[in-house]
Amino acid sequence: MRLAPLLALPPIALGIAAAAWMIASAPGPAQVGGDAPALPVRVMTVAAQDIRPAATAWDNLRAAETWVALAEVEGEVIWRHPDFEPGRLIPARTEVLRIDLADYELALAQSQADLAALEAERAQLETEADNTRRILSLEQNRLALAETDLERTRTLVAQGAVPKSRADEAERATLLARRTVAELENTLALIPSRQARIAAQVARSEAAIDRARRSLDRTTLTTPFDLRVTEVNAELFQTVAPGQVVIRADGIAAAEVVAHLPIDSFRRLLGDTPEGITLGDMMRDMPATQIEVTLSPMADPRQIWSARVVGIEGALDARARTVPVVVRVDAPYEGAGDYPEFCALTW
Repeated sequence: MRLAPLLALPPIALGIAAAAWMIASAPGPAQVGGDAPALPVRVMTVAAQDIRPAATAWDNLRAAETWVALAEVEGEVIWRHPDFEPGRLIPARTEVLRIDLADYELALAQSQADLAALEAERAQLETEADNTRRILSLEQNRLALAETDLERTRTLVAQGAVPKSRADEAERATLLARRTVAELENTLALIPSRQARIAAQVARSEAAIDRARRSLDRTTLTTPFDLRVTEVNAELFQTVAPGQVVIRADGIAAAEVVAHLPIDSFRRLLGDTPEGITLGDMMRDMPATQIEVTLSPMADPRQIWSARVVGIEGALDARARTVPVVVRVDAPYEGAGDYPEFCALTW
């Protein structure tokens, strides 16, 4: 029997016993205090307050009013305002351009002369009608006498008192009187048609006079409101044609920008709305004055304009789900120089 494996057991048991004794007699882990250092804090009382929703958008600023002047008559430019240059400010009701009016003055004079001639012809026709009526009355009396004389002559011829030639003469006189009466009656019957023709010619002449006067009025161009000139396409002594664009200008009283706001942002800006009110109702009926807007140029955010919402342009953008809100800035030139083309809007 082999005893070598049994001789290894005592040393193993002795090592296990030594390890257990060392573990039992070893000191415990160091204890660290659990109190954390205090942190300084600041306490304040917060009162409930309303917070207004805000939104930001960007778009191009444009003039609220624009003026595109077209030449309505043909002619040579004979005068131009000395300050009529791109970039200049022109007050309202200022004459800025004048076209040669000589041809239109001649056309007016000719139409007035034609009208005077027609008025004279109408007066002459009235006189002729009165004279014809008087002559017709006389000829009708003579016809009555001729017919009476014819009847008496025929009676005398039948009695043999006068020759038959006398009856023939009386009949010829009666026929002549009847013809004269018929011609006068036809002349009077034609008077109304001649009067109608003259009236039509008078109306045509009066229309020509009105057209000539309108052409005369259109030989001058006057600014409809305070504006800034952006484009001039007519030089002195240049001939302009009807329909030609000669002036482009922007009004300076107000500027507008169409900001495309998301529909949700637009709803929040309008605040609480009654139940059942749709977005279309809000766009049509809700007061825009409850939305405050400020505008600043992207190039210089320190400049700020106060603006106001004036309406909704067009329809909703169904793809982008935005509302085109029209915002207006009154008197944009006061205190800030020229207004910017691209700007940011804050609600």
